[in-house]
Amino acid sequence: MTILVIFSGIAFAVATMVGIFAHSRGGAIWFTWAGVVLAITAAFVWFQGTVLEHDNILPPPTPSLLPAIVPPTKLAPIIPSVRPSPSATIPTPESVSPKPTPIFSPSSSDTKLTPQQIFQKIDSASVYNRQNVRNAFVGLSVDWTLSFVSASPSGEDMLIFLRDQDNDNWGKMVMCSVPLKGNERFPLMSETDRFRVRGVIKEAGILSINLWDVSIEQIHD
Repeated sequence: MTILVIFSGIAFAVATMVGIFAHSRGGAIWFTWAGVVLAITAAFVWFQGTVLEHDNILPPPTPSLLPAIVPPTKLAPIIPSVRPSPSATIPTPESVSPKPTPIFSPSSSDTKLTPQQIFQKIDSASVYNRQNVRNAFVGLSVDWTLSFVSASPSGEDMLIFLRDQDNDNWGKMVMCSVPLKGNERFPLMSETDRFRVRGVIKEAGILSINLWDVSIEQIHD
């Protein structure tokens, strides 16, 4: 490129000298065009060299600037979850606890209460509710073991008085009647004799419980 610049300068100088000293217009024009061509060629060569030098100066791209290529990961197959179906548990006789037998239920037709417990329930009721409690016992069937107190004839019946063996209050008794015929010897019974008495409560009083539809069976030890 330097040689081309020198030659273009010489061409311009020659053209100037020819034009001044030789008074040759054609020669001056020819040397001028030669100088212009050499100057253009020199400029083109300089531009190409500058571009090559710039390319050589630029550093090569570093690996960190290149986009990283990540291989595609293999997706695991999606398995739908299956909920276990509820299984019915069949209770065994050992796992079923027996229901306790209620002493008294409002819908029952009999009662497991003893005469002593019935008297206590009546006594513990309020004055305004005591008669209702007494009436609630009417019609309940009973099956009691009672001790003999006394017996006396009354018309065609034999009135029998018995007491709860757990009742220390002799003033509260159970009263029932049986046909006189066949039971004439009842007054000869002892207070130590015990009877199984089954019947229906006819009246529940404060001092006595009256039964009807009674069957009495003596218990022999």
